[in-house]
Amino acid sequence: MSIDVDLDLAAVFSGAVRESAIDVPYGDGRLLTLPWALHNGECVAILVEPVADGLYRLSDRGLAADVLATANVDLGSPSLQGRWQTVQRSLALRPSVVPPPNAYELSGDATTDELGTALTTLAEAILRADGLQILGKPDRQLTFAERVVKDVYSAELPATPRAPLPNRFGGQRRVTCRIDPPRKPALFVQALASGDPNASYDHARALFADAQIDRQQLISVIQPHWGQAWHREALAAVSHVVDGDQWHAELRRLVA
Repeated sequence: MSIDVDLDLAAVFSGAVRESAIDVPYGDGRLLTLPWALHNGECVAILVEPVADGLYRLSDRGLAADVLATANVDLGSPSLQGRWQTVQRSLALRPSVVPPPNAYELSGDATTDELGTALTTLAEAILRADGLQILGKPDRQLTFAERVVKDVYSAELPATPRAPLPNRFGGQRRVTCRIDPPRKPALFVQALASGDPNASYDHARALFADAQIDRQQLISVIQPHWGQAWHREALAAVSHVVDGDQWHAELRRLVA
């Protein structure tokens, strides 16, 4: 038996990618989440923002470096700096007009005509960087915030760790993660660990009280035994409060 000569594998493949990719508005640009997962289950996501007429900035927003950090890969060590720089050189994108916020962001610019190739190149670089996870130190225990994000991925929901939350007075602050459930508005999640309830409460309250987002889209996930009753009551005035041991059930409700 031979393969059908009329079968267009390239079209079949590109169609499957197109159907699985998620493209959503994100700030002044768009966030493209691809159906290719890193070693921790997180999908490759690329932010595309306009910087000038016909010129775009592409960035992984530090995704690859963050995933490696959770795998205990120290990119600042002499033995790994060279490997990381090799990944950066493989990008072959135009230098960014807007400097990246940190040295471990994979980013660059592309014109409209170059955009398709640039997206592919950056996605490949993110996957290539993820291969460095085998050089990580033995696993450490995940923080509560990391477990909250991991649970989102386990529920097969698109998530963006350390996502910016628009502020109604201007500017943005980052939350633990953003969730983009199918056919529903985006959700912004802040995890509150039990270490210092006053500090985590003050931070979350400031985040959500000034957010330019409906309260129904703001979620505070609190670790068991976190804070006092007044902490929870005050948080409930600016967000939907979920106990950490009920987070799985809440995620199941989101995908229902």
